[in-house]
Amino acid sequence: MKKKLIILGCSGFIGKNLALYFSEKNYNLFGTYNKRKPKLKKIKLFKADLTSKKQVDKIIKGKDIVIQAAATTSGAKDIISK
Repeated sequence: MKKKLIILGCSGFIGKNLALYFSEKNYNLFGTYNKRKPKLKKIKLFKADLTSKKQVDKIIKGKDIVIQAAATTSGAKDIISK
């Protein structure tokens, strides 16, 4: 039986690359996004606010593996300027 793997934060750089990698492996793949829905194949996507414990509990229920790749950032240009 395939393991159920969810990647929290599939629209970011790390999450999207993890999703692409695991989409070629033997998993039932799930992912989350907040604002912009990524264009990914072989993955069931959920729009979610990961600051809500209730939403997180619902999304990860029944999953075998959870990868936390979600983050809030202001972007590279802002980081460099500060």
